[in-house]
Amino acid sequence: QAAGGVVNAVTRSGSNELHGDLFYNLRYPGLNALDPVTKNNGIHTQSVHQQHQFGGSFGAPILKNKLFFFGTYDGFRKVNPIVYTSSTAIGSLTCPSWATSTECSAASGFISTTLDGAFPRDLRQNVFLGKLDYQLNDANHLSAVFNFQDWAEPFGYNTSATVNNGGATQNGYGATHERFLIATWTSTISTSMLNEVRFQWGRDFEYDSTNSPGPAASLSNIASYGETAALPRPAFPDEHRDQISDNFSLLKGAHTFKMGVDVNFVHELLVNLFQGDGSYSYSNTNPLTGCTPASGASTALQQAQYVYCRWLADIFGINLADGLTGQHWSTFTQVYDPITHVGADDFYDDDYAAYLEDTWKLRSNLTLNLGLRYDLQRVPPPPAPNTLTPLLTLYTSTLNLDKNNVAPRIGVAWQIDRNTVLRAGYGIFYGKTSNSTYYALRVENGVYQITYTGSPAQFGSCAPTFPNVFFTPPGPAVAAPFSGALTPTVKIPCGSGTPSSLPLSAQAVHGMVPNFVNPVAHEGELTIERSLPGKMTVSASYFLTRGLHLPSSYDANVAPSTSTKTYDVISSGTTTAFTATVPFYTTRLNPTTGIILNQYSVVNSWYNALVLTLRKPMSHDVELLFNYTYSKALDDGQTAGTNGTFFGTDDVLDPYNVRGDYSYSDLDQRHRFVGSIVWQPMYAQGMSSEIAKQLLDGWTIAGIVTAATGQPFSSMIGTSFFNNGGIDGGMTGAEVSTFASSAGGRVSWLARNSNNLPNFSNIDFRMGRSFTIHERYRIAFTADAFNLFNEVIVSGENTTAYTYAAPTTTVTTSACYLHTNGCLVPSSSFRSRTTTSGALYGARQLQMGVRFEF
Repeated sequence: QAAGGVVNAVTRSGSNELHGDLFYNLRYPGLNALDPVTKNNGIHTQSVHQQHQFGGSFGAPILKNKLFFFGTYDGFRKVNPIVYTSSTAIGSLTCPSWATSTECSAASGFISTTLDGAFPRDLRQNVFLGKLDYQLNDANHLSAVFNFQDWAEPFGYNTSATVNNGGATQNGYGATHERFLIATWTSTISTSMLNEVRFQWGRDFEYDSTNSPGPAASLSNIASYGETAALPRPAFPDEHRDQISDNFSLLKGAHTFKMGVDVNFVHELLVNLFQGDGSYSYSNTNPLTGCTPASGASTALQQAQYVYCRWLADIFGINLADGLTGQHWSTFTQVYDPITHVGADDFYDDDYAAYLEDTWKLRSNLTLNLGLRYDLQRVPPPPAPNTLTPLLTLYTSTLNLDKNNVAPRIGVAWQIDRNTVLRAGYGIFYGKTSNSTYYALRVENGVYQITYTGSPAQFGSCAPTFPNVFFTPPGPAVAAPFSGALTPTVKIPCGSGTPSSLPLSAQAVHGMVPNFVNPVAHEGELTIERSLPGKMTVSASYFLTRGLHLPSSYDANVAPSTSTKTYDVISSGTTTAFTATVPFYTTRLNPTTGIILNQYSVVNSWYNALVLTLRKPMSHDVELLFNYTYSKALDDGQTAGTNGTFFGTDDVLDPYNVRGDYSYSDLDQRHRFVGSIVWQPMYAQGMSSEIAKQLLDGWTIAGIVTAATGQPFSSMIGTSFFNNGGIDGGMTGAEVSTFASSAGGRVSWLARNSNNLPNFSNIDFRMGRSFTIHERYRIAFTADAFNLFNEVIVSGENTTAYTYAAPTTTVTTSACYLHTNGCLVPSSSFRSRTTTSGALYGARQLQMGVRFEF
């Protein structure tokens, strides 16, 4: 069930003939180019160092005309280094006057050698599939498919090729075990009636360990280290499902009726104490006594220098006589689970669906499709709501059962003349809410799991001294990150030393509005297709998708603004280019508790696209397929990609004006062209010379050209404004991250997603030669080039456009010297490249392959 699209997969079956194939593909580092970003950072290693893919398939009869077997195996081995880089040249950071050269050398060496660089990552995957087909009689066919997958990868939690401002210790060993069995019984009841019963049993077990112990520390625009917030997760998920469906078809005159039901029982076990590590962030870029940036340092390097100095003082416990020993950090966050201790939840997600469809042949050239579908997702309510305050009770007690997911659909196909067809369709499609979202509501609610987050001022006397933590993190025992650094201890430094001593105002809770509903998409299509001479077809399609009730999350414990705040936007030095004024949030609806990161179903989206297609099937030795898409996607804060509904969203600038975030979607792409050509010259088959035939016959030359405009991103602020007087972060004082902590957010005077990554083009090329051996056997050799011309394809840029500086009358080197308002200072590293290798595109790679068929 999905609101976005449908994927159909067809599994081959065995037959009365023995048939099969074997294959092997190799990518080798000596044949591949270097990633531009890592090369620029002095790391000369390929993003894919070596890759082996091998396997085969086999089909045969067990009982002729009755029982057949088909099996496949696919093995995958990939030496795929992960590279960690920094926006800051670590060697350019200076040693402050109050630290020793030994301390500075140890700290900078830890960042440049332990955290940054290229680290080995060997991916291993094995996939087996077996299928049995049994023709019981002329009217009944039985089949069973079993799929087995094992995947394991060191540094596999973060699968990116390049990570900027992270660290090698903030990763872990990832593994997946998939087991699925599907059994189908197809019965022909009569010449006009057909029934199919299908049963599925499956298990999806995924887990990740951690590379290092807690706590964690994040140094803005430099690096991060320690146990990352999401690790370890022993089961995320361990999911079992039992599903049964029945589909019945009936031919009645000009009508073909289809109807069916589907019941899917999903047992979910999730074990993940998210943010249990204890995480410190350093983002204060204001000048610090005794910390002098290098001569001629850029603004970005100066800001990084001040962040580095604050961390340096804390990591060695240096007293700067400012009353902040061990507390120069910006925020600290840690989650405590007093019930399961490991962040576990165990519940059922029961899904029910039914549909009815009528394909009505109105005339020989006109077909009408009518359909109706109903879906119901049933998840049990939170087992232990947080009833500490009325506001918490409201947002943690109810899991709405969305019962009105009725989805009508209509389609029409009209053959206007011999060569022209018009197709149109409209339908409503409901998506599911992910179980990770329900998990967050059920247990990250301040009862099962309690989140403590805040600045030193917000924690008051309970503020921890770096690198200490309140609670024992999951995973390995806490330890110093490098020799000479302070060793963490576990303690609550106030009151009785128990959790009850910590201020409620420092708590952060996940919640959900009582009327939360599943996302829905209204989708329409209009296509005209025409046949041309030479078996070619051209088509023009218009697609419309209107998304409603998409998820968004922001702090629900924010009282309406009663004031505004003005910032000076700096152009150069201390000169103000212009000012920006925003509503400012300084009080909570309930001051006795902190952030309530609430899930809302309020985001709307529009997607409009024109798609032009030219298709020529294989004829006269050539096959062509060209597609061009012109599209526009808009929304008011829909999350993109991997975050799903797991409290993933762009930071909402103003929680009382969500519509103010209406702009281009994160996945908006204005132009995209994909063209493919396959040439299989056959003229050599008619040659009389056997030598010429052997040399020229059996060749295949193919290529795929992709060209597209870059996708958008927002201009962000690199500091969370922990000292500007707001209750959370950002310019409005009300911006929070997906981790329920203060966020820098985006700038207010530019629309969300007002920047675009560079346009890109890519050409993939294949040359192959096949040989037939004694008619029954065939062997083929292939050579593939991905990104043949090694185009630089930028998939990520530094999004930090500004950092915040507090006004000062004493620090003459500050960009906010003698200003009354707080200042937003441009970052010189804004739009610098951070990623040029991804899952789809990267530096040139060559692959050699061989395939044997029998």
